[in-house]
Amino acid sequence: MLYAYAQTSATSGFDALYDALKLTNPSGLNLASVAATSEALAIDGRPAFTASTVLPLTVGVPAAGTYTLAAATIVNLPASLDALLTDAATGQTVNLRLQPAYSFSVTSAQAAASMTGRFTLHFAARTALANAQALTAAEVTLYPNPAHNAFTVQVPAIDGATQVHADLLNSLGQVMRRQNTALSAAGARLAVDATGLAAGVYTLRLQVGATTLAKRVVIQ
Repeated sequence: MLYAYAQTSATSGFDALYDALKLTNPSGLNLASVAATSEALAIDGRPAFTASTVLPLTVGVPAAGTYTLAAATIVNLPASLDALLTDAATGQTVNLRLQPAYSFSVTSAQAAASMTGRFTLHFAARTALANAQALTAAEVTLYPNPAHNAFTVQVPAIDGATQVHADLLNSLGQVMRRQNTALSAAGARLAVDATGLAAGVYTLRLQVGATTLAKRVVIQ
């Protein structure tokens, strides 16, 4: 777990009064921010959060698979700012006010060492999109699950969004199926062909307007 907060007397470097060094978890699941003085931190105090604040993240996982980074709480962040999480490996940026969880895939090679440079927590001036309707994974229907040769995804209409982009990823993060579907005032219905796919757990990654979310699907 990482805790980042603003304190007037703190700096972007390591401060013993305001920061705590990251201790490695025996589970192999590790998340830390990186101070300007290069220390990995579990608690990161900054003088303020502004549109120029950037927190590089270090992420460690024990094995290949799909994992999720989630913002458990966002409190006391200036109303004028959005908190953004960027994944440099996929080019995706999610607004944590709208989508507090982000799922990503890791290969065996990537899991062999802590990932640095892939994830960044940063901030930007809040836009009108932050007040728009946000799509959540709970609003997306996927059936049947487990599936065999095909499954269906139902996406509700979202103000300002006109298209749904879907990627089906295997446990190594490889895209096995990809399709785009128009999003109308009635929503969208996607039929995903799973014929020929090996049995296992997959991640369906959906991008709808400014929102990216993931659904777990089992292929038997």
